[in-house]
Amino acid sequence: NLLIQIDLVKHDGLNNNYSINKVYFDQIVDITASRKKLSLKRFKQIQKSKEIIGNNAELAVIKYEKERLKNFPKYVKKIDHIAKENVAAGYDIISFEGAGNDNGVLKKRYIEVKASSRDVVHFYWSKNEMKAAKIYGDKYYLYLIPFLGKDEFDLDRMKIFQDPHKS
Repeated sequence: NLLIQIDLVKHDGLNNNYSINKVYFDQIVDITASRKKLSLKRFKQIQKSKEIIGNNAELAVIKYEKERLKNFPKYVKKIDHIAKENVAAGYDIISFEGAGNDNGVLKKRYIEVKASSRDVVHFYWSKNEMKAAKIYGDKYYLYLIPFLGKDEFDLDRMKIFQDPHKS
């Protein structure tokens, strides 16, 4: 039940089958195939590295958003790195649409950033993030940004999905 609750294992009630969630399958195979032990210290190093990459990806997207909105300087100043304040928000950044309503007011854009390998797009989309995507609908965006190594990201190959919950 715990493995189902944390979404590691899926249960097919119709056929009464259990399976490993596809999101984690490759990682589990890698761990079991290598049969190497993973110390707590090494695990923490890996998690810290992922945290740094994630934060740097968010900063790259903020820079991208500032450039995208350069014709709206009032809104560039309002771009907010939400993940710094609230990791449970279901998105990382609040930005704005490039076209406003009749009054010139720009709509908010809720952005979830996912860094992935440039060759294999693989990321974890949490239930909380999916819930936020459903709530915000077409105002929610998923930015998939290829990580090149060190602190470099390939903004030219970044994929942007509007309303990913729907599609």
